[in-house]
Amino acid sequence: MTEIVAESYLKADALEDGAKGVILDEGVVRAPDVTGFEDPIFEIGVEINGIRFRWTMNATSQRNLASRWGRDAGKWVGKKVSFKKNRTQAFGRMVDVIYGYPED
Repeated sequence: MTEIVAESYLKADALEDGAKGVILDEGVVRAPDVTGFEDPIFEIGVEINGIRFRWTMNATSQRNLASRWGRDAGKWVGKKVSFKKNRTQAFGRMVDVIYGYPED
């Protein structure tokens, strides 16, 4: 049996700047033919304030976490992350981007 678990994607408008969370899984790389984006995306499970989310992690956040914990995201499970938002130009408009930073 495959259990379906509905999780929301982490969005900047639902996140308080400085929020803290925990990495739940090793993540998965999704190919462009699956996502419709030009490049592959890295998606990982996080829990913030008892709520589980799927976080589409940008390259800057990947580098931030890998610099502390290494490139094997399987070793990130259980690690604490702090989140910051930054308003920036992306895709021709201003958007709030989520950045993750290692806590431990």
